[in-house]
Amino acid sequence: MRQKVTVVGAGNVGATVAQRIVEKEIADVVLVDIIPGVPQGKSLDILESAPVEGFDARMIGSNSYDESARSDVIVITAGVPRKPGMSRDDLVATNEGIVSDVVRKVLPGSPDAVLIVDSVFAFRPEYNEFWEYRIWLEVDAGLALQRGIARDAAREGTEDARRVHRDRYGAAEAIYLAEVDPLRLADLVIDNRDFARPRIIGGQAA
Repeated sequence: MRQKVTVVGAGNVGATVAQRIVEKEIADVVLVDIIPGVPQGKSLDILESAPVEGFDARMIGSNSYDESARSDVIVITAGVPRKPGMSRDDLVATNEGIVSDVVRKVLPGSPDAVLIVDSVFAFRPEYNEFWEYRIWLEVDAGLALQRGIARDAAREGTEDARRVHRDRYGAAEAIYLAEVDPLRLADLVIDNRDFARPRIIGGQAA
């Protein structure tokens, strides 16, 4: 019997995670999101590629956690992006509330599941007690800037995207790296410069 994975959050990250899992037939997937029709529609779109990609894993979309019961793994990608006028602290507090709410609702039906959280701030000291295992994806600042511009240029314009990623996100990451030192704390450090060839390069468990 194939394992079952629930992905909470049907945005770009969540939908991509779900797609890769079913394409590789790692597990059957339940994609959960609060927006009516979104997880259902994305699940249908992904499943329609099954005859072409040659996979037979099952996938369903739902606005309820009922379908997620008895999951082996739960991946939480839910959250909101930073909005105009929102500070980084506001963003952290908002997404902390979202993740906490998801955990309270999804874990009762799958008490033995492995919980995976996609989190930028997982290494902040106030969160240390919540993690059993943390992974850091290492990318140099220049490449991170290039990727950020490529991702956001169509929406914000190339120069605005460059300014935001250089002056805001890049500066914030430099402070985060200096204050928290995630490479020292990570159980596993992965070189993520080449998406096609990630490499384990360090960490406490390496």
